[in-house]
Amino acid sequence: MSEFMNYFVRWQQREHATKRIFCFPFAGGGAGFYRHWAQCLPADIELIAVQLPGRENLLDQPPMTSLTAIVDTLFDSIEPYLDKPFVFFGHSLGALLAYELARMLRSKLDLSPQSLIVSAKRGPHLPGQGVVTHALSDQDFIDELALLNGTPVEFLQDQELMQFLLPQLRADFLVNETYAYLPGSPLRCPIVAMGGIRDPMVTVEELRGWQQHTSQSFSCQLFDGDHFYLQQDKHFMSVLCRHL
Repeated sequence: MSEFMNYFVRWQQREHATKRIFCFPFAGGGAGFYRHWAQCLPADIELIAVQLPGRENLLDQPPMTSLTAIVDTLFDSIEPYLDKPFVFFGHSLGALLAYELARMLRSKLDLSPQSLIVSAKRGPHLPGQGVVTHALSDQDFIDELALLNGTPVEFLQDQELMQFLLPQLRADFLVNETYAYLPGSPLRCPIVAMGGIRDPMVTVEELRGWQQHTSQSFSCQLFDGDHFYLQQDKHFMSVLCRHL
């Protein structure tokens, strides 16, 4: 049973949980991506999936085009969920959202996650690949999505569906591609960087770039797969649970 409240989805309420994991979506993704994860976690951990405007239960809201605006919105709504120790997990764009929200929690509430787990994303200080994907023509944009291997082929080939989804997808890519890192002190929590060994978007060295953003421990975990290795490597969930 799910609970929809603000921008957070609790797919499976666990009254006796001692910890929460907040899962932040990739570009174009929604809270539904993390739905089955709730059943795979230890009984004492409750999953909260972050839902952004413009998708699933928030489909009637326009998508945001600024990472700062998204983080501000999440910060304004997250405090009721911070009554237990928590971990942040973010995949791709979600890694940036998790990182910047962790920075804001530290600066405004002097509060930190127990750990930050970042997936398929280069260190935030590193420059991107220079491709302005959000401004491509519709077909070129869809071709770029296909390279990431995270969108079902039947979706990509459905012209009517893609015309419906493209504004939301372009908005998310705009958020990602216009992100500007502002230097600051390292986080006071461990960082775990995860990625696929065949990811065309992020190299292993770029993953390891996250190390400079923590004053605590850092580890880098590699999996068999590409940008969406977490759907491809059968060991992913067990490894994730070991880091919680």
